[in-house]
Amino acid sequence: RYLGMNLDTAHDRFSISAPPDKLKALRKEAKQVLLAHHSNTLSVRRLARLAGKLTALMPAVPAAAFRRHSLDRCKSYALRTSGKGMYSYDVPVQLSRTALRDTQWLTRIS
Repeated sequence: RYLGMNLDTAHDRFSISAPPDKLKALRKEAKQVLLAHHSNTLSVRRLARLAGKLTALMPAVPAAAFRRHSLDRCKSYALRTSGKGMYSYDVPVQLSRTALRDTQWLTRIS
């Protein structure tokens, strides 16, 4: 295990995978984002936390790169339009249909 990832260099091959505990934490965070979204209490901070965990797993989960963009777009839009400046991560945010679909996908990642 190196930098939180499983590295396998056996038999002249190299593979990298995400440990089960990291995937479980990602699924849990995605579920919390969905709950906050449905109760209209989702903040940019919580969405950024999910996007950060997803970014950290990108070397082991290549499909994560495609799922992260929609989250980042929602985060950026909320920060730009909040009127409180680009660094107020406590402003509310709504997920787009694509971000909602991608977050639902993350709850089933294995």
